[in-house]
Amino acid sequence: MMPHEKERFDEIQYRYSKYWLPFQWALALTYDARKRGMIESDYYQVVVQEEIKKFRTGLAWICNYDWVPIPIMYPQLVCLAVHTYFIVCLLARQYIISDDSAKKTEIDLYFPIMSTLQFIFYMGWMKVSNINM
Repeated sequence: MMPHEKERFDEIQYRYSKYWLPFQWALALTYDARKRGMIESDYYQVVVQEEIKKFRTGLAWICNYDWVPIPIMYPQLVCLAVHTYFIVCLLARQYIISDDSAKKTEIDLYFPIMSTLQFIFYMGWMKVSNINM
């Protein structure tokens, strides 16, 4: 942003974020460029304006997510759900060896490798998400 644009940006008093202002300037520049003949047809002007509007809409969605606070209970609920899931997995993924079973097999895997990797990844993602809040 150029210094004179920064001054104009700061002159505008607005209660909320002014992220939309440079987009308005860009749209005004497309009209100006069409008048000067820098854009060949109205179709090209509309295409450029639509791309500017798409980008602005995406930025508006991001700002809207920032305006809505995450409830304080949400991180605790996620933590409880992940821990409960792994407690259930700890019990459910065990081998059951019975004397009455027709097919008796030897246990060939004493350490649950995939469950351990899953636990490490889920706990890591949960810690990263807690830090990002």
